[in-house]
Amino acid sequence: MSFDAVDPVSTEALFAVQQYFDELNERFPDGFDPGGPLEDGMAGFAEPDGVFVVVHADGAAIGCGGALRFDADTHEIKRMWVHP
Repeated sequence: MSFDAVDPVSTEALFAVQQYFDELNERFPDGFDPGGPLEDGMAGFAEPDGVFVVVHADGAAIGCGGALRFDADTHEIKRMWVHP
């Protein structure tokens, strides 16, 4: 298993986030609306103020997560997903 920082708007990052949104859509009784195109909001995870990580196992994306930096001491984790 590897944890790889990737371009937040790369195909693999968007694939992983789509899996996350699909899971949320299944879990919420009324579904889940991400509020716009998949790419919206992903650019904020680019360095230097963020990072987006895809977890790989045997070459497949099995998880993801992003961190946004607000200041030297404050970060927020978003879009965290792990394949069931």
